[in-house]
Amino acid sequence: MKKLFTLMAAGAMATQVSAQVVLTVEQPASLAGTYNVTWVDPTNGWDLSPDLADPLNAISDTLVIVDDGSAADSLGCDPLVNGADVAGQIAVVYRGTCEFGMKALNAQNAGARAVLIVNNQPGAPVAMGAGAVGAQITIPVAMISDLDGAVLNGGINGAEAPVVAFIGSIINLTQNDVGFFKSDVLLPTFTARPSAITVDGSMYNFRTGLWLFSFGSQTQSSVTVTAEITQGTDVISTVTSSPFATGSGGDSVWVDLGVVSLSSYTGTYTLTYTAEITGITDELESNNSFSTSFETGSVIAYAPIDQTTHLPVIAGHVQPGDPQGDFGLCVHFRDPNASQLTASGLYFSMAPAVAGTPIAGEFVQIDVHEWTDEFVGLADAPTAPTLNNIYTGEFTFAEETPSQTMFHPFAEPVTLQDNMRYLFCVTTFSQDFRLGYSSTLDYSLTQDSIDNVITCVMDGTSFFPGGFIGGGAATITVETGIEGLDENATMQAPAFPNPASTQLNIPMTGVKGAAQLRILDVDGKEVASRQVRTTGSQLIVDVAGIAPGAYTFAITTADGLTRNFKAIVAR
Repeated sequence: MKKLFTLMAAGAMATQVSAQVVLTVEQPASLAGTYNVTWVDPTNGWDLSPDLADPLNAISDTLVIVDDGSAADSLGCDPLVNGADVAGQIAVVYRGTCEFGMKALNAQNAGARAVLIVNNQPGAPVAMGAGAVGAQITIPVAMISDLDGAVLNGGINGAEAPVVAFIGSIINLTQNDVGFFKSDVLLPTFTARPSAITVDGSMYNFRTGLWLFSFGSQTQSSVTVTAEITQGTDVISTVTSSPFATGSGGDSVWVDLGVVSLSSYTGTYTLTYTAEITGITDELESNNSFSTSFETGSVIAYAPIDQTTHLPVIAGHVQPGDPQGDFGLCVHFRDPNASQLTASGLYFSMAPAVAGTPIAGEFVQIDVHEWTDEFVGLADAPTAPTLNNIYTGEFTFAEETPSQTMFHPFAEPVTLQDNMRYLFCVTTFSQDFRLGYSSTLDYSLTQDSIDNVITCVMDGTSFFPGGFIGGGAATITVETGIEGLDENATMQAPAFPNPASTQLNIPMTGVKGAAQLRILDVDGKEVASRQVRTTGSQLIVDVAGIAPGAYTFAITTADGLTRNFKAIVAR
């Protein structure tokens, strides 16, 4: 399996969260607990920084927020003015403006023993690129999420200060601790899958299981792991392993929890893993559970889907750490029942590599390829693929709208074939921009288990069928046809703007008079029906009262012409 080793994600390398490195607050008691972190990898530019995965490099000290003397004082982009406070402590600095390496260097020059960077973006902490000066850093560097950072900030500036924390491997940190993190579990193979090919377990099923680690210093005689599928408050299925024994100090056990194969699928489901020590309190409960969701509807997706809008969750944007030219991301799809579907467009997002870079007028290329090579699994996947292009289009950003979900409707629906490999791709031709990507889920274990492709990376003339190291997924999401709606080729121009906030303009050149408009959600359910009149050039639809989400606008004219338009309502 070929993977692209380096990745720049809004200043970050490919996220690699280990199951054994954490931040644990030792005092005050009100903040005591374990917080997830990412940390720098010495093999990716941080040549001298200690690897926190080695228990010998753990550190415990007081957290101190830096002050660089600027208006944005805690960014650490300039030499610190509170060096006396930071010296000998763990420097807390906020992400933003300058490279991670520069923040760490300014803290190191002030005498800090370690650096803790607080993410300035929602979601999990990301891993960090070294930048121009990261190779000079000789102290540990870690990152924490924005929400956890807010909690720690309150403690540092509160009446219970100081805040003393441990950063490092949790191997033998406590006596009784078993657990796992996201890189240790098998995931559902999709986060969203069309209902037409997900009727029951014969059409869709997936394995469950995880690597269970015993991090504590004590052996355990009875441990269980459970995989539970829920839908809302209803428990759909529960599988609990037989009790088993573990060693200590990082001993691992593979726990197979069988195949999820439901009698029917409809709506959204949550898979939750939990681990327990029988009759003993686990001293670090933060690594004892993990949940992820998957849904049926009208889209194909691997990255997380918003449960309200049913649109891709924008979790970040990436580009190769050393771009070699044009940069593209593709999601792979292959299914024995694919002929029941048509692909009608792609959702995607793009953002500047440097905040503030104008995006209006920039464009991306949208491609659908049939991947015609015959290969068995990831190890055989060719790095020079044979691609038969069946659709090419362009999407141009008309406004300054980076970091939003965009939709590109295909000029004609693409009819899919059973068992054909497809790549749905988005390519930018400027190194000033990054494409949507999520590290919230780690598909590394799942990808190896199914021995199949999920996200591919195209960098210049190189092709990486295994994607980026770190197991994330492109947020490219494929909209599929809704059965029973007649696509007619007489009204093909795309609706605009897309996304729309208050008004959607649907080009209908030469079509004039009364028409029936139906607005359908991602499950094909009608949310509105209106009598409208076309002007001979376009139909203007008021969407101010429509909830944010992805919709099909189905129009039938008085002459019997019918056409679907896909569009997003966003505010």
